[in-house]
Amino acid sequence: RANINILATALLLGALPGAAQDFAPTGDMALVRFQHTATLLNNGKVGDTQLLSRPTVAAMTAPQLTQAQVAAEPFFFGDTSNWGFGMAVTTRRGNIFETPGRFGWDGAFGTSCYVDPREDMVGVLMAQVRPGALRLPPLVLDFWMAAYQAIDD
Repeated sequence: RANINILATALLLGALPGAAQDFAPTGDMALVRFQHTATLLNNGKVGDTQLLSRPTVAAMTAPQLTQAQVAAEPFFFGDTSNWGFGMAVTTRRGNIFETPGRFGWDGAFGTSCYVDPREDMVGVLMAQVRPGALRLPPLVLDFWMAAYQAIDD
């Protein structure tokens, strides 16, 4: 299995250098998000401490919606995902990076955070991209495409 951990921070589209610090400590937020998702990847364990039980993590990251509920919200789920407890759960492959069992969420302004247990991978992208339409910015898709293309096993 690949052992790739990706932590990326980006500031895009005309923002002044360092402007992210005016709004939030982006690096700190990315690190906290990375640690949180790494805990889920490790079945609720941080070091030697079990914070969440393995069955709890399994329930959180399992699809919870019926097919009718998913079909009613194509914007959020398309035909490749469902909803766990507080995060999207990939149910079928649509792109190289959409692996069944992968879970996380994309934010409206270019943030993205996912855990892929099959690939033993956590990825966090912190960006500030003004959405031009109701779809993921190309940056997010490029980030995940590059992450999965980097797997070399």
